[in-house]
Amino acid sequence: PLVAAGVTLLPGETGERLSRAHPGAAGAVPGGTGGGVLDTEVPPRREAEATARDVCGLMQEPRREAGLNVSDRITLTLDAPPPVVEALRGHEEFVSGEVLATSLEFAAVRDPVHAGDAGDGSTVRVALART
Repeated sequence: PLVAAGVTLLPGETGERLSRAHPGAAGAVPGGTGGGVLDTEVPPRREAEATARDVCGLMQEPRREAGLNVSDRITLTLDAPPPVVEALRGHEEFVSGEVLATSLEFAAVRDPVHAGDAGDGSTVRVALART
């Protein structure tokens, strides 16, 4: 396996390509026989998935604060900046399934049960109720 910065990269998470365009790549290995460049650009699809997972993680605290059981179904309203809402639009079914929401709405929330960060650190305000 390939390990980068202490993180083991699994098969399918890496790719190989020959490139001489990166400055210093040829001298990265003793003798100038090769080198490696870590491309840290996150594809938009992966970034949207990560944002959806962030939002799911935000639900633990508000569910607990609302006195809900793990199996209780909820209605969920999220108040988030447009980039976060856009990222979540393709993952509504995933988010709803993970947090047991019978409905998911994107709208302004006046009295949030909870607020936290998702995506690029944007604040997401959460309102939920048991169904």
